[in-house]
Amino acid sequence: PHNTHPYENGIEYEKYVFEKLAGEGYTRLQLTPASGDHGADILAITPYGQSAAIQCKFYKDKVGQHAVQEAVSARIYYNRDCHNQFDFHTRS
Repeated sequence: PHNTHPYENGIEYEKYVFEKLAGEGYTRLQLTPASGDHGADILAITPYGQSAAIQCKFYKDKVGQHAVQEAVSARIYYNRDCHNQFDFHTRS
């Protein structure tokens, strides 16, 4: 089957999630550096006022436990109230 998603790679997927979050009421959105991000791709304030570390994964297969551990570590590193993880699987 042909994938019909609008992004070609992980960076484009992060930008897509960033824009979706902005439309959902997240504020103070900030993309982290492409490398050395300590497991978070986006930092933001949720519509409920919580600070969040957000991880975006654009993988061919399912995301494993290691990715979840990175997200939890990012929450601690950035001193955030919560962490969110957005996964997109490109399995063909």
